[in-house]
Amino acid sequence: MSRTVTRIAVACLILLLAWSSIACTGPQQPAPTSPAATAAQPDGAALLQARCTRCHTLDRVQQTPRTASEWETIVARMRSKGAQLNDAEADALVQHLARAFGK
Repeated sequence: MSRTVTRIAVACLILLLAWSSIACTGPQQPAPTSPAATAAQPDGAALLQARCTRCHTLDRVQQTPRTASEWETIVARMRSKGAQLNDAEADALVQHLARAFGK
């Protein structure tokens, strides 16, 4: 009986974790693709607030200072998980993160 309960609990935990990662990549505003929409330099601080806090708090960003290269890797990973950022927005975000939370 105890093994069955443990297996059910583990299965529920796995399903919950899978669902939460899908929920974070759910409906988001698409990144602008027209030249007019991307002509102005995006505001990295605004992008951080608007896009990154959909799935986690800013505490996660602020707790560990990182180099620009490390922030670039993290932003690329977040984009692969569904963060809606075009290339110009990702660059602006990395620049902001490196300035505000860099080593």
